[in-house]
Amino acid sequence: MPDAPRTSSQQAMLIQLVTDMAEIKAAIKMVQDHEERIRELEKARWQTAWITAVASAALTAFAVSVITGVFS
Repeated sequence: MPDAPRTSSQQAMLIQLVTDMAEIKAAIKMVQDHEERIRELEKARWQTAWITAVASAALTAFAVSVITGVFS
């Protein structure tokens, strides 16, 4: 009979290990999803960065032309 408690404790330990591994896998998947989202946001930001640059250049050119009196 000494094997009975040992077997149940080993079984409980195995069940706990399986549960822990499932939690770790879920955490890893969540981190991978965050990385993918961050990369997509960075890509979108760089794809639209030229709009800001063009708008800034146009505004600067307009301000300089107003100051120098090109339109008067």
